[in-house]
Amino acid sequence: MAYDGLYGGYRDRLARLESQADGLAARARDTMARLDACEEPGGRYALVLEERGFEFLIEVARLWKPPSVVVRREEATAEFWLDEDDVSVVVTRGLSRFEERRVAAMVRQRLEELLDAWYDLREDVRRGRLCKRNVLVD
Repeated sequence: MAYDGLYGGYRDRLARLESQADGLAARARDTMARLDACEEPGGRYALVLEERGFEFLIEVARLWKPPSVVVRREEATAEFWLDEDDVSVVVTRGLSRFEERRVAAMVRQRLEELLDAWYDLREDVRRGRLCKRNVLVD
């Protein structure tokens, strides 16, 4: 039962929140449909940079979350959240502490470039240009 008295329209607020949630779910479904329709092989990561044997990748399916980048070399991987001020390590696998600090320094050094690539990729997905403009890898 909705209460529309002293504290305002809970019913209206709930309807707005449900509408926002439906919109986000629809955008996520649309993004996944565009990915499935992509004719490129592989296709879950976009390669945005290669440096010193490391690949800097953006996971396309996670573009609706805060910006992040996956850095990998062979079996070793690290994921970093990208903030306009700094980066933070989410998880690493197969990297020594020294390598982790070295990779974090590379990410910090290229932070602006990586953020630009992340936002450009998100815009490409939104406009349906993912397959035409990006190198997609597994």
